[in-house]
Amino acid sequence: MGDCTQALKATNGDINAAMEWLKKKGLMTFEKKRGRTTAYGTLIAAVVPDRIGLVVRLSCETDFAARNNTFLRTAVKVRTEAQKMISAAVPENVLLVPPQEWSQKLSAACLADIAQCVSVIGENVAVTDVQTVRLPVTSTPPPATVFGHYVHNEQDGFDGLGWIIGLVALRSRGGGAVPTLSPTLPNDIAQLLVSSCGETAGLTTQALVGSDEPLSTVLDRCGLDLVGTAYYDINHPPNNEPVTTA
Repeated sequence: MGDCTQALKATNGDINAAMEWLKKKGLMTFEKKRGRTTAYGTLIAAVVPDRIGLVVRLSCETDFAARNNTFLRTAVKVRTEAQKMISAAVPENVLLVPPQEWSQKLSAACLADIAQCVSVIGENVAVTDVQTVRLPVTSTPPPATVFGHYVHNEQDGFDGLGWIIGLVALRSRGGGAVPTLSPTLPNDIAQLLVSSCGETAGLTTQALVGSDEPLSTVLDRCGLDLVGTAYYDINHPPNNEPVTTA
């Protein structure tokens, strides 16, 4: 409220000018905070199932700020922007974009929202990492791939945000279009990955939640291969390797 009053005074009551004044003030605060250590934050699942799945880390300086609603709302905006960027990308090229490029583009696109967050919570806030599933080397463009995700202990009221996220990538064994699947199947497989703490060894011998069948049977019936996974615990380095299921 104090900033708003100050902005109106500085602009002689011109609301539009006051909004610009607040934006500039936020950017100045943002620049002052840049470079400060950001050891806390949240993970963001930004997934367009038929394009790609990304795990974005939005970082801040303290655990207190990481639980702040202003910070979490900013993370939701980052997620929305990431999904827009994925949807706008050329389908044949989306899997070829390196994570570092996603990170740079996302940081630039969300600059104003992040700067505003910094001005409110008084801490450095930044997109510090983007991870995706590392897939086996194949032809270019890569074959059709479907992604699933699961967020462990998802933040209340903030879809897609949490501290542990699993991603999985599925491809048709015939190399063509991925067959029509149960909408929940890719996400159920990602949940299985998270329950195994990211370990892929023996993953296909385990059953999905609510099923008695091993994953290998489900994949055989659907004509699918699990070709890649990513497991990201915010307190540990990410684990994202191509996998081969036999």
